[in-house]
Amino acid sequence: MTRAEIRDLAARGHVVGSHSCSHPLDMASSSWSGLVDEWRRSTDVLAQVLGEKVRVASVPNGSFSRRVAAAAAAGGVAALFTSEPTVMCGVVDGCVVIGRFSIKRDTPAATAAALCTGAAAVRLRAFAFWNLKKVAKRLGGRAYRAVRGAVYR
Repeated sequence: MTRAEIRDLAARGHVVGSHSCSHPLDMASSSWSGLVDEWRRSTDVLAQVLGEKVRVASVPNGSFSRRVAAAAAAGGVAALFTSEPTVMCGVVDGCVVIGRFSIKRDTPAATAAALCTGAAAVRLRAFAFWNLKKVAKRLGGRAYRAVRGAVYR
């Protein structure tokens, strides 16, 4: 998006937040200073575009950890979205951590509606799938990322 398009989106009432500068594959394994720098630089760049402080962000590639949230808080982020499929929120160093259920272009409308209405079976399936992916990421490491990259290209 261009700077003008980003400003237009915000003017229409959309929340515009950071998704990092470099979009690291495994943000949770970054150094502390790297994490804080990633959040600060990304929110500063957006703030320059929008003309106002950016206090919302989303963790790239689902690579969330408590340390990622603490670094986001240190970088000025007040609300951090994760890819964890949950309706529960948490707080890390003053930063509200918010999970969400993913709805992608190939998600059937009935599934999206079921998630919105709180259908336990659909939410449980999303939770189970997400946690299986977490295990696969941990065990597969770079091989998992290579396969994922090939699938989503």
